[in-house]
Amino acid sequence: MVVAEQHGLGEAWELLAPRRAPARPGASWSLPTRTDTETKTLASVRRRLCHTVRPLGRRMVSKPAKALGGGVCGAPQAAALTWRETKADFVRMLTLVNKSPSDELILAAARAVLRRDGPEGVTMRAVGVQAGLSATAIYRHFAHKDALLKRVIKEEYDVFLTYVGSAATGRRAGDRLRATCDRYLDFALEHPRAYQLLFVSPHGISIDRYPSDFKSGRSRGFGALRALVAECMAEGTVRDGDATDVALDLYAHMHGVVMLHQAGRFGGKQGVMRTFFRRSLARVL
Repeated sequence: MVVAEQHGLGEAWELLAPRRAPARPGASWSLPTRTDTETKTLASVRRRLCHTVRPLGRRMVSKPAKALGGGVCGAPQAAALTWRETKADFVRMLTLVNKSPSDELILAAARAVLRRDGPEGVTMRAVGVQAGLSATAIYRHFAHKDALLKRVIKEEYDVFLTYVGSAATGRRAGDRLRATCDRYLDFALEHPRAYQLLFVSPHGISIDRYPSDFKSGRSRGFGALRALVAECMAEGTVRDGDATDVALDLYAHMHGVVMLHQAGRFGGKQGVMRTFFRRSLARVL
């Protein structure tokens, strides 16, 4: 990598980032003093950001690239259009520059399309447009749409698992179960398009079937919920019964409330929906 090989990704941020934003839109940026070598490095990175990182979409390209100032990208624009990405975002962007085109870059484009257009919008053509690649280039990495969707589902499901997994810290099983349900709802509200892809869209990929898949623990998320329900039964927080069926009852209830919200039954008011969600869970449990 042009900058990272010399400085490391973290130092690349310090080298490329402007010292301060302009006081008003259109004003010039205050850039750090650089050696001749750093100036040449900056010019090279700016060219690659303008032409190679375009697959990540305008939002990630125009802001950092213009903030580098002048040259191939042209003069910086309004302050509102530059350098709002976090350091982590920028480091990730520089990493993807070296992998163009790659599975990671195409996946980033596919997830951007998902967030913007929903599951139905994730087509090979839409992803290609977002990635700035031809369909032929994408098919070299993913043989068909289902292959791409399977990878996107895995990426989004991993995010979902970080949500529900972060709740399993309480001492009592009942407290952990309620916290897990809250985090389930957080994911549904904060990632509505990903939720639709994982739990609503009839794509037919990696869907658990009752009863065998649920009882076998095929799904990591449901397996964790079932184990937590079993703990609650042993603790006396939840009535005794088949842990798989009770966990599926609980999931069906939570999913149903989320679907009511997405259908506008709560008027789009998340606070009202969340209050109902918690009260309804108390009645179920």
